[in-house]
Amino acid sequence: MKKWIALLLALVLLSMTACGAQAATETAVESAVEAPAAEEAAEAPAAQEEAEVSAEDALGTKVDNVYASGMLGIRADFGDDWTILSDEEVAQVMGYTADSISDKDLAELLRNSGSTCDLYAMANDQSGDNVNIQLEDLGIIYGIALNEQKYAELAAPQLEKAFGQMGVSNIKIETGTYSFAGKDRVSLQITGETNGMTIYERMVLIKSGKYMATITAFSLQESSIDTVLNRFEAAA
Repeated sequence: MKKWIALLLALVLLSMTACGAQAATETAVESAVEAPAAEEAAEAPAAQEEAEVSAEDALGTKVDNVYASGMLGIRADFGDDWTILSDEEVAQVMGYTADSISDKDLAELLRNSGSTCDLYAMANDQSGDNVNIQLEDLGIIYGIALNEQKYAELAAPQLEKAFGQMGVSNIKIETGTYSFAGKDRVSLQITGETNGMTIYERMVLIKSGKYMATITAFSLQESSIDTVLNRFEAAA
């Protein structure tokens, strides 16, 4: 049992690779977006106004095991068979100690580091199924110049490198579209092998103003990915 729990913890941390999206793509973004983007940003006051969403307003809510995001226009009811981690638990997963959580809430992390994990939910069984939502503040310039498709193209090689460094082999990453919460979205489908098992991830991208959201479902069963992501629907 202890060995299985340790393995599940390792898989949870592996699935959080998506929650390092900013670090994984930062260099690639800087090299891909050229100086004209700055001129484009200066000439787009409407887009800049749209981007001025506070970190607090960018975060979703988590009440009675239901996640909802007004900014992203999505919600998910996880019922009794899944658990949504509290903000404190998410902060601990991200590496913050209990005594530092009080002054490093998720909104502050988003403001100061440009990235935070807005949702982490996991199945209550031992399947290892989980889903997380990473929010990244792209800033005004990149928020205008970088769309979901370009972001996915930049992220793919960085994610492959990150998975490889974590000991995952036979990594395959495909960029395409995926029907999510009633809309076709840019998506990354990832498979790989670790500890004699095949792992499956699908990352769905939603851009709102200057924020990029990455919704990542993780499972050891390919068929479970759709089941996890189908929990999300368009917010009323």
